Amino acid sequence: MELPILYEDADVVAVAKPAGLITHSDGRTKEETAEDWFMETYGIARTEPPSSGYVHRLDRDTSGVLVFAKNPAAYEFLRKAFHDKEVKKEYLAFVYGAPKEKEGVINFAIGRSR
Repeated sequence: MELPILYEDADVVAVAKPAGLITHSDGRTKEETAEDWFMETYGIARTEPPSSGYVHRLDRDTSGVLVFAKNPAAYEFLRKAFHDKEVKKEYLAFVYGAPKEKEGVINFAIGRSR
C-alpha cells in the first residue's frame, strides 16, 4: 500500500488517507491500516505506550489529512495539541439538495455514528 505524502519533515509526516482505509486496528480485524503503512515505511516498531505514530484518527469512511509523529517529542506535542483542541480542523461535506448559504461554520462537536 502507498499513501500520498502531503508534507514531511524530520518530526512528522502528513498523508492523504482515502475513504475506506482504517487509521488503526481495533484488534479484531486483519485488514491493512494507515498505521501499518507508517510503521512499515519508517521501520518503527509498535510500543506500549506508543511513542510515535498517528496523533489523531479519521473514520474509515472519511478521507483527509492524517498526521503521524516520527519521534517521541513530536508525538507528545501533537497528541497534546489535538487533545487540547489547539488544532483547527476544517471539513468539506457533500450534501443533498441546496443549502441556504454557500458556506458557513458549524461550531460544535461532531457526534459518533455508533
